[in-house]
Amino acid sequence: MYVELHSHSYFSFLRGASSPAELVQTAVEQGHDALALTDTTGLYGAVQFYRACQERGLRAILGAEIALDEADAAHLVLLARDAQGYANLSTLLSRAAQAHPKNQARVTWEMLDAHSTGLFCLSGCVHGALAAALARGDSELAARRASRLAEIFGRESFHVELWDHRQKSEAALAAALAALAARLALPVVATGNVHYARASDRKLCDVLFAIRHHTTVDAAGRRLLPNDGFALVPPGEMERRFAHLPEAIAATRAIADACTFDLASLCFRFPPCELPAGQTAAGFLRQLAAKGAARRYASAAPELRERAMRQIEHELAIIEKLDLAGYFLIVWDIVRFCREKEILCQGRGSAANSAVCYSLGITAVDPVRLELLFERFLSEDRREAPDIDLDIEHERREEVLQYVYERYGRNHAGMVAEVISYRGRSAVRDVGKALGFSPEQLEDENRESSIENREDSSEAPGSNGEGVAARGENRSSRSEKRKPGDQKRVASDEKLSGGADSRFFSLDSRSSRVRELRELSERIQGFPRHLGIHVGGMIITEAPLCEIVPIENATMPGRTVIQWDKDDVADCGLVKIDLLGLGMLSLISRAIRLLKVHHGVTLDPALLTYDDPAVYDLLCAADTVGVFQVESRAQMVTLPRMKPRCFYDLVVEVALIRPGPIQGDMVHPYLRRRAGEEPVTYPHECLRPALERTLGVPLFQEQGMRVAIAAAGFSAAEADELRRAMGHKRSRERMAALAGKLIGGMAANGIALETARRIYKQLEAFSDYGFPESHAASFALLVYVSAHLKKYWPAEFACAILNAQPMGFYSPATLLEDARRHGVVVRPVDLARSSWECTLEPAGAGQTGACHAVRLGLAQVKGLGEAMRQRVEAELAKGRFRGLEDVVERAGFSAAVLQRLASIGAFRGFGLERREALWRLQEVLARPGGLLRGAMRPDGRFPLPEMNASEAMVADYRATGVTTGPHPMRFLRAGLARQRVLTAARLATLADGRPVRVAGVVTARQRPPTAKGFLFITLEDETGFANIVAKPWLVEKEGRVLCREALLVVDGVLEEEQGVRNVIARHAEPLAFPHPSVRFQSRDFR
Repeated sequence: MYVELHSHSYFSFLRGASSPAELVQTAVEQGHDALALTDTTGLYGAVQFYRACQERGLRAILGAEIALDEADAAHLVLLARDAQGYANLSTLLSRAAQAHPKNQARVTWEMLDAHSTGLFCLSGCVHGALAAALARGDSELAARRASRLAEIFGRESFHVELWDHRQKSEAALAAALAALAARLALPVVATGNVHYARASDRKLCDVLFAIRHHTTVDAAGRRLLPNDGFALVPPGEMERRFAHLPEAIAATRAIADACTFDLASLCFRFPPCELPAGQTAAGFLRQLAAKGAARRYASAAPELRERAMRQIEHELAIIEKLDLAGYFLIVWDIVRFCREKEILCQGRGSAANSAVCYSLGITAVDPVRLELLFERFLSEDRREAPDIDLDIEHERREEVLQYVYERYGRNHAGMVAEVISYRGRSAVRDVGKALGFSPEQLEDENRESSIENREDSSEAPGSNGEGVAARGENRSSRSEKRKPGDQKRVASDEKLSGGADSRFFSLDSRSSRVRELRELSERIQGFPRHLGIHVGGMIITEAPLCEIVPIENATMPGRTVIQWDKDDVADCGLVKIDLLGLGMLSLISRAIRLLKVHHGVTLDPALLTYDDPAVYDLLCAADTVGVFQVESRAQMVTLPRMKPRCFYDLVVEVALIRPGPIQGDMVHPYLRRRAGEEPVTYPHECLRPALERTLGVPLFQEQGMRVAIAAAGFSAAEADELRRAMGHKRSRERMAALAGKLIGGMAANGIALETARRIYKQLEAFSDYGFPESHAASFALLVYVSAHLKKYWPAEFACAILNAQPMGFYSPATLLEDARRHGVVVRPVDLARSSWECTLEPAGAGQTGACHAVRLGLAQVKGLGEAMRQRVEAELAKGRFRGLEDVVERAGFSAAVLQRLASIGAFRGFGLERREALWRLQEVLARPGGLLRGAMRPDGRFPLPEMNASEAMVADYRATGVTTGPHPMRFLRAGLARQRVLTAARLATLADGRPVRVAGVVTARQRPPTAKGFLFITLEDETGFANIVAKPWLVEKEGRVLCREALLVVDGVLEEEQGVRNVIARHAEPLAFPHPSVRFQSRDFR
């Protein structure tokens, strides 16, 4: 029976129009028993394809289509016969990609010759090595190529590929190929060169072609596939088409039967560690753990120390049994490097449940003291490898990545990929262009899109939340591959997205073109667009990594990326180490250095007691702009109600304001119980130990495990299986499979059937929102440290956070204003005193508050990039600038930048105010040899009036986006007061229910999906913040104003509850600013 040996999925990137799962599903429906996936230049879809085949009982054959490094870039199809063939295929794809520019992978004849063992080679499609030559009339080249390929792969492993897509010109070419094969006595094989699962997908395939070639479907014309014959067809149909060449059909079966490679056979081992003489990995790990534990628990109470030692011994026994000592030592070595180079790092996630990780210094949370559950991290019966995530200060993460490359070799280490997929606006835009819609039409289609959803806005790109990537690389961190029937979110490089219905409001939906745009845009949702880099995952292997998975050069210099994403890696049993950039660690590291330099103070976060009442007072007051994880609007509203007074309160706070607890209706019950407004109850008394710390409200995944242990008698390993079911993408199905065991176990423990069912239902719902307790604890440490810095060292904190941008919820302008409200003196850019970054300098006599002022750095000035940074820092190392002429001569600034600097008063240190500096600058630039020589008129000099405060503010915002002068709203205050507009500070003095009018600059907008259509806006004026709540009816009515305007006037009613004040908006209108050239930044999340 015929076997399809040449098929493309959508992992051929804008070539194939079906997912691997769709191809497999269709193949099964058509009666195929095996199928090959041969995507272009890669194995990107191999794992998904293999898993789909496993689920549907189809035999998977892995291969790829690759181009020759010749003028016509002719194609070949390679199929892995066995493990050696797979290793050679992966190596060829790696070498082809790394030797050429991105998307231009090519193999040389020499590469093929060196890596041909275990491979079948097919001559390819109409663009194949033989067909391309024949199409040009060069039969001699075709013959030479055929003979060489037969010599390289062996005459039984090289086949001349034939096809029949019911197209005349192609049929003639196929006949010429058959004749060539007969002349050279080479075997032939039939293929369908499949590009989509069903014939109805042809239009989508045409659109993808047009997108890839930056044209329209109409303009592409004959370059498109000629008909719908490139769909997968039943074996019987192919046998009918090739009835005249039965040997071509028989060859498909022979090749398929010979391809015995199974992806499950991939063998992964960690590279060997450098060990002291005579030591084993397990023995060395024990030695390090013992030494670390002695240090960690030196001052602990005897009972705690004894519990810790028992726990460490228990963990080491499991680690040794699972042969994971090498893994822990690799992570320890990375942490050791960070400590050695004074790079701040901290483990988080489930690793924080491990006392061994704590003893090794990998994590900072004491899991024994906090009674965290080790089995959440690792258990004896667990089939998955443990997951250790390291947060690293994001500005120095590249040093750590390069250390890993150097330590283990570039052939043994690579970054995990992330597949960037079509979603929302990008789908409409690209499909629309391919269908011939104008940019204006498509922009109008997308204009009303809502603010983008994120699972937690504290994890938005560039935030001080988890997963902040280094500048210049893909920052998306929550990619999910869309499979047929799935409605999951997918990674996108888009800032905004909206639902399908909302996008199609301006064009006539009755038009067939618009309907086609809508249908194809929806169909392309989740299709791979290009390959990015995972936010931090690295694979390190003992065997050459390129033999396991193909490797490509990343866009960023010095990086390589494998062709599989984190899910693929996990499915194949490869263990990744996540090295994640975290902006907050950069901030803390910078602040620590400032304290050391300017105060001689050594601040070690590990030595803080985490019990300072003054720090908790700051948190209770929601004075948390810039504080890790608790600076969002939702957190600021919760903190005064939560009233955290101890470290575990912060653990709960971090976990509480997440989509899951909100959707699970756990937030308000917890807060009511905490305030004594609701009694603390438990589903059953046996669950009290598991739920007592969270007042009977389950918040953490570990609690779900403890409930199963306490109520149903589950072992820790069984509870971990339950936990994985709760965290699985299809967790409800897996939970249902465990229902009988769970309910039966509870019944055996004397729990009434009705109560047991109720507990199960709660756990089932809990699967949608459980949060790792250890993860929350790791982040709570950083909440406290950042709050401590803001409380006791506000100038150092402000300087550090301005230098660590971009991160967090707020723009530099908002951060600067917040610092000034805390008594920090902020001084403008001054070329006589400023460095590249913000610095501290003595505040001077007469200044209240801190002893240091923050001097803004040149980095705040627009138009200065990395190259300019290097030059400026090199010049400043030689000595400070001595005057305007010295700046012009040494700094290398363009005329536009120099004018920008003059306009903000950056020459003030040389005795030149803004307008005088602009005048002098024109004179200097116009001198012979100057940038503007000959451009200046022979006008006489005369005294120039200095800019007034309003003009200075405008100049500051134009050049830097911030000002050290009065807040912009101060210039509007007189007019606003006449309109009875209140300041933000005034709201704190008013009673609940009072009608109010407020105005300000929009600093943030949030529209989380859990808010049921509500829009939350933060306005800032010269006195502070006003929280605005817009109900769905108002968003519907005045959405354009609410979602677009940079300044707003809002009428509403003041709502006060437990110290939290919101303005419930009834009407909003734009606030006109007299200087349209000033642009205000807001951080908008959904």
